[in-house]
Amino acid sequence: MIVKEAPQEWIFEECRKIGKIKFDYSEKSGAMAYATSLAPLMKKFAKPEDVPHILRHRYLQDEFDAKRIQEMAELIADPTNSLIFLQSKKFEDSELNKSEDWYKMQFSMEPYSADLLAQINKDVNDNGKKLALPVENTLLPTKFEILPEQKELSSKVNLIQKWDNTELWYKKDDKHRRPKGQVFMKLYTNDLQFAKLASGRLFAEVWLECLDEFLREFSYMASCATLNFSVVAANESFNLNWSGFDDSLFEYVNQTVAKIKDFKNMPEAEMENIFNEVKESLL
Repeated sequence: MIVKEAPQEWIFEECRKIGKIKFDYSEKSGAMAYATSLAPLMKKFAKPEDVPHILRHRYLQDEFDAKRIQEMAELIADPTNSLIFLQSKKFEDSELNKSEDWYKMQFSMEPYSADLLAQINKDVNDNGKKLALPVENTLLPTKFEILPEQKELSSKVNLIQKWDNTELWYKKDDKHRRPKGQVFMKLYTNDLQFAKLASGRLFAEVWLECLDEFLREFSYMASCATLNFSVVAANESFNLNWSGFDDSLFEYVNQTVAKIKDFKNMPEAEMENIFNEVKESLL
């Protein structure tokens, strides 16, 4: 897609923003593991002026070089720059005319034939699914302010509002001082008696797998914005959990709930495709 459409600066800027967010708010990790992961990279930062960038280089890119990106994309897209490894027990020793130096494994190596290159370069048949550049990520946070401490809200969980069949609780985090939040939702239900019958439990688990597949593209966009969502079937409820930067969290919860409602109304043919994919993965 980059070869055909050319590098897009707005995509670079979005990736740069994502990298900066991940660098500025990276989670604490083990000191030993982090140090050993950086050690092999030190030889690439030989100049003293480059050493300060060793921590940030994997997250941040400072300049948009369209020409260089285009060159790299063309190199990657050219099948003559690729290798295909084929392993099979059906190969005869007589077909494998080379021997690996250390373990003496037999193998053969040959260039791509003209017919194979023609097949690789041939346009894919139209199957209704189109490759395209990503759409703008509307879930990226832009505000990272930390709210002032409020002991009355952070010392315990507070009941904010109560309806006939719903309660809303809130607890402020004044300890970690991060612009992040979590939303938990517990939906009590006895549909299909999923907490008591094996058939009901199986239906609930398959439904969760289908929902996960339905939300796949949306979940990927959210993960790029450091937002996470999970739903599990407990004994008598479905437990939904959202987490991430609080500037995006409200919109993320709204969009997730809207998509779950859309899941119920999706066309039967699309639902059947998702179900068949999930069924194959579970067998």
